[in-house]
Amino acid sequence: TFEEYASAVTFPEAKPVDTESKDFFDRTHAGWLTQIIGAALGTCIEGYTSTALKNHFGEITDYPRKPNT
Repeated sequence: TFEEYASAVTFPEAKPVDTESKDFFDRTHAGWLTQIIGAALGTCIEGYTSTALKNHFGEITDYPRKPNT
């Protein structure tokens, strides 16, 4: 149950965060860009093993193909 879980763990004390600051905006923006770019570029090789990637693409030194997502 949640009560059992809550009694078995400790949570760090909440710290205030200035969600209106430029630093908060910049960090959040960078995090979202990273997620979006990684997802878009990762779909073209999703499901490949490292051996299959090397066999299909050879030595990878750039993006294997243009993202289509």
